[in-house]
Amino acid sequence: MSGSMIDFTLGKARFVYRAVGVAIHDEHVLLHRFDDADYWILPGGRVEMGETASEAVAREMREELGQEVTVGRLLWIAESFLKAERHNLHSIGLYYAISFPPTSDFHRDRLPFTTVDGRAHLSFAWHPLSALDALTISPPFLRRYLRELPQSPMHILDIRN
Repeated sequence: MSGSMIDFTLGKARFVYRAVGVAIHDEHVLLHRFDDADYWILPGGRVEMGETASEAVAREMREELGQEVTVGRLLWIAESFLKAERHNLHSIGLYYAISFPPTSDFHRDRLPFTTVDGRAHLSFAWHPLSALDALTISPPFLRRYLRELPQSPMHILDIRN
């Protein structure tokens, strides 16, 4: 059943299973946002049926960045509940450390860039970890924990009204 994203709506509730890549290099983190958004997020996307979360991270990096990555250890398991006008969102996000091949210049060039993923225009930028307080980042727990990566997987409960 490959190609079926794990994302469904029941009444006013929406569920999303998401896999996320955390790329940190030289005290900078790779973030992106949709062109119409006023907040930054880590790159990633919905997991497909029959796909592991780590496979989803690698696939999303190929689709969004055109880059092969090494998917490392699991950092966070985040259960998020967000009340919104259109839907109440319930999501499970698995956040993995990722790295680019040593031969890649991708992480050396810190200039912002844009890509297109389907119909979405994405803006990417490497942000200094020391400047995260000046950014609007979603989910909010990232502002703190990107500077303090856990030694073992950490469960996060993210409830926003």
